[in-house]
Amino acid sequence: MKLDKQKIFITGSHGMLGSNIIKYFKKKKYEFIGTHRSKNKTNYKKNEFYLDLTKKNKVKFFIKKFNPKIVIHTAGLVNLSLCQKNPNLSKIHNI
Repeated sequence: MKLDKQKIFITGSHGMLGSNIIKYFKKKKYEFIGTHRSKNKTNYKKNEFYLDLTKKNKVKFFIKKFNPKIVIHTAGLVNLSLCQKNPNLSKIHNI
């Protein structure tokens, strides 16, 4: 599949998968926007923003503001023990 240079929205930009996808898109000179859960200002990079994906209205606002053509969702709760103990929390963060 050939991608044109349209804006790509990547969740979980500080995670292992998301950060590697961003490295790929940077090399290919694609326009992208990444989101992460870190509120620490020192972790911010160009085109990457804090966004709490559990806040539906904020996600809608973000999507309207940046108008991405492609969404790649890599954010999620990866603590297996926590997911098993609290399936509802897992569902909220992974779906």
